Amino acid sequence: MTIAVPSDAAETNVDQMAVHLAADASGPIATRSVNAIATACAPIRHFPLAAPAR
Repeated sequence: MTIAVPSDAAETNVDQMAVHLAADASGPIATRSVNAIATACAPIRHFPLAAPAR
């Protein structure tokens, strides 16, 4: 079984989004947003071919 692993660049992008959201909105909003991104990407982690081709 193939499991997709996020690239370092993807991890950095999510971290940067969280920092900007925390600065512009609040820490709890940043946390909820990052958690929502992680939840949305979870199925692709286990079924990487289910994602649309880029």
